[in-house]
Amino acid sequence: MEKNEKQIFDEHQEKQSKLLKKYFLCLFCGIGMAFTIVAIILFCIDIEKEMPIVFISVGLFMLALGIVLYFAVPTKYSYDKYKSRLNKYGLMNIYELNAKIIELEKRIETLENRDKQ
Repeated sequence: MEKNEKQIFDEHQEKQSKLLKKYFLCLFCGIGMAFTIVAIILFCIDIEKEMPIVFISVGLFMLALGIVLYFAVPTKYSYDKYKSRLNKYGLMNIYELNAKIIELEKRIETLENRDKQ
């Protein structure tokens, strides 16, 4: 049963981590591109030069932040560390909680199938 729990946890944790990485990349790079486009438009209108510089710096910062977060978020979590932290502190983050819910749903399904037979 422990191997089954670990396998389900690993599969769903990796799936959720990849989805989180995509969200970070899309969100921050989208905001960064919007700020950069606004800065280019303001440069073309030729208003004051301070405002486009601020917009382009914020836009480039958001782009860089999205790329850094994409590479910084891990996709593999240790099941053993998760179990030890859960036993020691009783703490779970939302991704571990979602993986645990899916794991418990699979366990219930297995037990229901066993009872039907």
